Amino acid sequence: MKQRFKTHMAASFLVILGLLSGCGGGDNSASPTPVAPPTGPQPVVQKALIIEIDGVVYSALQQAIADASVPALSQLKIAPAWTGGMTGTITEQPTTGIPGWASLLTGAWVNRHGVQWNTAEQPLQASTLFEQFKRKLPAGKTAAIASNSPYLRLLQKDVNQGYLDAAVDCAEADSCVADRTSALIAQDYDLVVAQFGGVAKTAEYGGLLGDYSKTLSATSVAVGKLLAAIAKRQQVNPNEDWLVITTTSHGLGRYGNADGLQSPENKTAFIAINKEAPALPAIGKSTLAPDEDLYQLASITDIAPTVLRHLGASITPALYAMDGQALQGSPSVRPFRYAAGKDRTSIALSWAIEGTVNRPIELLRDGQPLVTLPSDARSYTDGQLGADASGLLSRQYTLVADNTLVSTLAQINYVKPVVLAPTLVNGLRSYFTLDALPALDSKNASTLAPFASDANAGKLVNDDNFMDAWKGMALQVDSRVYNAAGATGYRLTSPVDITASPEFTVGFWFRTDATCSQGVGNGSPILVNKNWNSGINAGIAIGLFDSCEVRINLGSGSGRVDIRGNFLSAAQWSYVALAIDRPNLKMYSYFFDPIKGATVNSTSFSAAIASKLSGLGLGFSLNEDGTGRYYQSWSESPRGAMDFNELATWDRLLTAEEVATIFQSGRPLSTLTP
Repeated sequence: MKQRFKTHMAASFLVILGLLSGCGGGDNSASPTPVAPPTGPQPVVQKALIIEIDGVVYSALQQAIADASVPALSQLKIAPAWTGGMTGTITEQPTTGIPGWASLLTGAWVNRHGVQWNTAEQPLQASTLFEQFKRKLPAGKTAAIASNSPYLRLLQKDVNQGYLDAAVDCAEADSCVADRTSALIAQDYDLVVAQFGGVAKTAEYGGLLGDYSKTLSATSVAVGKLLAAIAKRQQVNPNEDWLVITTTSHGLGRYGNADGLQSPENKTAFIAINKEAPALPAIGKSTLAPDEDLYQLASITDIAPTVLRHLGASITPALYAMDGQALQGSPSVRPFRYAAGKDRTSIALSWAIEGTVNRPIELLRDGQPLVTLPSDARSYTDGQLGADASGLLSRQYTLVADNTLVSTLAQINYVKPVVLAPTLVNGLRSYFTLDALPALDSKNASTLAPFASDANAGKLVNDDNFMDAWKGMALQVDSRVYNAAGATGYRLTSPVDITASPEFTVGFWFRTDATCSQGVGNGSPILVNKNWNSGINAGIAIGLFDSCEVRINLGSGSGRVDIRGNFLSAAQWSYVALAIDRPNLKMYSYFFDPIKGATVNSTSFSAAIASKLSGLGLGFSLNEDGTGRYYQSWSESPRGAMDFNELATWDRLLTAEEVATIFQSGRPLSTLTP
C-alpha cells in the first residue's frame, strides 16, 4: 500500500479532551507561515471535513436559503435526509444530540453503537470512522472539535487507542470550534470533524424564533470560515481533494426543543455536500410532503462510509458493519429492511434499488457469502439460521449491488419448533379465532362487536400471525373510523364477566401500526374495561405508549398499580397475556415479541383493587376504553389501526410456559380443540 501521508508521531498534536477548553470567541495563535507550493505534478491527496450542526430544522434551513441568510451553506448541494433510526424497530433511537453524534461517527444506529440516551456515560460499541480510517491509513491525522463536551467524552476510547490525534473541547463556544477547526485544517490534518451546538441551544431557550434564525446564519458564517481555510490550503496544495459534508444529528420538536420523539420535525435532517453524490436523492428539494417516506432518502449513517470511500479507506464487504452506504455509489439501495418470519425460525430481507444493477447481487451473513441473487432480486428469506436453541439471535447481513454496500443487523426471537401446550384447553372460557365477521366465540359464551352500531371500526386483514399451514384472517380495529359522537372500537361482552372469576387470564395476538411512535404521551387503549380518563379509576387498562411500550394498569378508584417496560415492535405480531390471581393479590403479564424478545413481569395489588377489577362492568373494549369516549377526551392521542387475533379468556392462571407455546408454535388454539 502506498504511503499517502507524511510519517508523524501520533502524539505530535494530541489534545486530550479539556486541554483547549474555554477557547472563547477568538484564536490567539499565530497564523501559519505560508509555504510556497511544490513544483511539478503531485499525487492527489484526499482529505475530508465533516461539520455537524445540532438542531437544524430542515424547513428553517430552506427558509434561510430562500432569504439568502446562509450563503456559505448555500454553496453546497443540500438534500433532506433522516435520523433517529427506523421508527418502531430496534434501530429506533432518541432524536437527540449524543445518539445522533454516535450514528454520524459510526455509520450505525443504536442497536450497533449502543448509545441509547442523551448522556456520554455509555460505551460506544461500534467502531468509529476514525478507527476505520486509521486501520487502513495509520499515518493519517484525525481530529474532532466539539462545542459540547459530552460529545468528546464518547470518543475517549479513540483517543486512548490512538485513532483520534486531536480532541478539542470548546466548552459551548461555537466561535472556538470555527477557530480551532481552521487551525487544524491548516496543520495538515486529513480527517476533521467539527460540531456546533449553538443553533440547538438557542432554540432550547427561545424556540424557533428570530434568535434561532440569527444563530443559524452565524453558524453559516462559521462554516464559511472553514471553507475559506480549505480554499487557502488548496492555493498552496492544489493536489488536495477535499470532501466537505455538513449535516445535523437531529431536528427539533414543534416547540423548538430536542424532545427526542420520532416526529417528522425531529427525524428530518439534511446532508450538504461539495461533491457529486449519485446516491443522495432529493438534492435541492425545498419541502417534503407530510406523508413522504423519509426512508427513501439518505440518512446520517451514510456519511461515515461516504467519507471513508473518499479517503481511500473503504471497508471490505466481509467486514462491513454500517447501516449507511457511500453516497458516491451507484445504484443506491434504500431501505434495506428485515422482518422476523412468521415461523419465527427465519429472517425475511427486502430492499429497494434506485438505478441499474449490472451484476448479480451478493448477500453475506456475518461476513461470509450466503447467496448470489439475480440483479433484479429485491428480497430473500434466510431459513437456515443455524441456531441450536430458542432465544434472541442476531445475524448481520451485507448486500453488495455493484459497488454499493449496505448492511443491517437483524434480530429475531428465534424459537425451535414447538407444539401448543395441551393444557391450554383447560379453563378456556371464550375463544375468537377472528377469521370471519361477525366474530363468533367458539365456546358460545360471549360476543365481540363494534362498540357503536353506527361506527363499525373493524375489518378483516389476511396477513395473520400463523405459519402457512394455518394461515387465516385477523381483525383490524381502526379508531379513525368513528361515529358522530366520536365513539369507535370493539367490545367483548359476556353474561358472566370473566373478571368475576377468582383467577383469570386474557390473551391475544396484537400488532400495531406506527401510531406508537407518534408521541402517544397519554396512551392509546388496547384492551380496557374502565374509564381511562385516569389510571386510578376502577378497572383494567392495557395501553400503548411512546416507543411501542405497552403498559398495564389496575385501579380501584382510590389507588392503582402498574406494570411498565413491555416494548413491542411496530408492524410485527406479538402475543400479549394478562393473568390475575385475586386470592393472592398478584398480577402477571406476559409479552412475547418476535424481535424484542420475551418480557415476563408481576406485581402485587390491594384488596380494594381486587374488588374493582370489573371496572364499568360493561366488558372489555378494543382500541377504546370502557366509556367509548377515550379518543374524544384525549384528542392528542393519535387514532390508528390495531390488529387482533385469537382473542381468548381462561378462568384460571396460565403459566409463562403455556403462553410461550402459544407464541412459539405458530399454531392457532383451534388445533387443540375438536
